[in-house]
Amino acid sequence: MFNFTLAKSDLNLSQGGAMRWARMAIGWLLMIVFATLASQQALATTYTETVPGGNGPIPNTYPPVGGTMFVLVGANGNLYYQFVNPSTQFQGFQLTGSPAAFRGAPTFQLGPTQSLNCGIVSCADYFGGSIVEGYSRLTVRDADACPGNFDYQDVTYEVNGITVSSLSDLPADAERTNLTGTTSLGFEDCFRNANTETTTAWFDLPGALLSDILATGGTTPFITDTDGWGGGRGDNAWFFRDGQDATGTPEVAPGIRITKTADRTEYAAVGDVINYSFFVENIGSVTLNDIVVSDSFITGTINCPSTSLNTGQTMTCTGQHSVTQANLDLDDVFVNTADVSANPTEGQLGAVSGTLTIPGPAADNAMTLTKTASDTTDVETGDTITYTYVARNTGNITMDNVSISDAHNGAGTLSAISPASVTLAPGAQQIFTATYVVAQADVDAGVDITNTATVNATPRRGTFTPVTADESVDVINPITSATFTKAASDTTNVNAG
Repeated sequence: MFNFTLAKSDLNLSQGGAMRWARMAIGWLLMIVFATLASQQALATTYTETVPGGNGPIPNTYPPVGGTMFVLVGANGNLYYQFVNPSTQFQGFQLTGSPAAFRGAPTFQLGPTQSLNCGIVSCADYFGGSIVEGYSRLTVRDADACPGNFDYQDVTYEVNGITVSSLSDLPADAERTNLTGTTSLGFEDCFRNANTETTTAWFDLPGALLSDILATGGTTPFITDTDGWGGGRGDNAWFFRDGQDATGTPEVAPGIRITKTADRTEYAAVGDVINYSFFVENIGSVTLNDIVVSDSFITGTINCPSTSLNTGQTMTCTGQHSVTQANLDLDDVFVNTADVSANPTEGQLGAVSGTLTIPGPAADNAMTLTKTASDTTDVETGDTITYTYVARNTGNITMDNVSISDAHNGAGTLSAISPASVTLAPGAQQIFTATYVVAQADVDAGVDITNTATVNATPRRGTFTPVTADESVDVINPITSATFTKAASDTTNVNAG
């Protein structure tokens, strides 16, 4: 990490050389110590720097612990980050601490009111009309709220006058760290009594509070201590100033909006081309880099004129999709979602998308069936008749399990029909065959051999009514003549009696 060059005189064992060597050694040691401390400052705990709900890391300008943080998620997917710097928060006993304006009993204000700053649009537009998720990170030292402490189950965290959570018996763990958040000291479900360490926890914000934050346009954090504020000061000294202030803007709004349009409102057949436009706007407060627009229904590349947008900038991206048979088979109503990703200079981009509905045609499940016999006239016993069945998909939906059944009235047995089953795309056909050997009983009966074939199929969507086809085979007329011969044992005259 460090490169040093030593002159020969620096290694002189004289008194002067030894002193120079000692000074250099001390300098190296201090450099290593400072470098180590700097590296430790960059090592935050995963828990304190990760937003719940799978919403990624906190902005890189926020410290690993300290302050009061809010992360809000809009109905449109946009994320919003707010940080109240610890240097502005309350410290001391609740009735004598500073700043004086925050004092109170049983409720006192732990930090200043922080207004939302949603970039170039209103916060209602930024959040797509409502805030649907919200989380707050709180760092407190010496809360005395663990089992056995005198404020166990007596203290609650509130925002805008709405209860968020007790500081005891937390639904999720809190992390104990050193005062700067660079070293984890373990987890527990409460804010403990401690002087040399601090505790940080994440809280889910209730729906009523989310609505209130949007309506009032800001947050004001409070602590309520339900007992022990007698004696003119309160029963606990509070420390909300651990950690560092944010190095950037406390309000981070990495917001984006994407609007999707197309040159047609519906599609009808395989090969139809739909041309899409994607209007992308940076509506937030930070620059967005590495912008990529994706759409599961686009068969080609989506082209954007730029990969970065500053606050207030816009661009239009384009792409197209050629309709496939699978689109028709699956009844793909293109409520297709255009997703946009980017790397904000601060914070994370939420799961923002634009939708557009383009329906396809109704299912037309239709097939034809023709049936022929290799010989249909004067067949005789032992003749082999080959039946040919031609099934064609004349509809617009792929047919699975296409098979032929045949109700045959012959005295013998019709062979298996081959192939057993196939899949037919629209416009495709399949030839099936079966054989029958004329039996003597067919000739003896003297009636035509008739049969009715049926094509069965399972459409990818919709229903299908089986289609039939008849065939008749004429057997040879039976020969009914016979020869009768009579002979007598005595042909001479026989006298009576």
